[in-house]
Amino acid sequence: MRVAAGTTWPCALAVLLTAGPAHAAGSLVLIPDLPTLLINFAVLLLLIYPVNRLLLQPLVAVLEEREARTVGATERAESLVGESADARNTVEQRLSAVRAEAQARRAAILAEADQEERQLVGAAREEAGREIDAVRAGVADELRQASAALKDDARGLAREAASRILGREL
Repeated sequence: MRVAAGTTWPCALAVLLTAGPAHAAGSLVLIPDLPTLLINFAVLLLLIYPVNRLLLQPLVAVLEEREARTVGATERAESLVGESADARNTVEQRLSAVRAEAQARRAAILAEADQEERQLVGAAREEAGREIDAVRAGVADELRQASAALKDDARGLAREAASRILGREL
């Protein structure tokens, strides 16, 4: 049976008032001996304050402090979990922004390189076209010269052949 705090005095008083003579024989004693009861009650009263002050209050304080630290540590851990989640989200957002920026830079560099390649290929084509035209003009010129030389040679050979056939010079 648990007695609430503050009900100690009425219970003790009830026991004192109902106390009667105790018997030390082998029979069942329902009423305690009053002097023994008073001595026990006095010892109880003398020990309540020191036991409460020296044992129970420090024990309760330690238990409350432990619970406060446990609850505080749990709350701090939950707070740190939340902060780490926020930090992770911030880092992921920054990382995705940096990735997007890097992708945009890469695309710009590739577009610039493609444009430069087109310009270089166009310039090379123009240069090759000019060189081909120059070579064609040179070949055509050489062909005319060769054709003119062959015509002169053919005329000379025809005169020589005609002069041999006719036996005289023309």
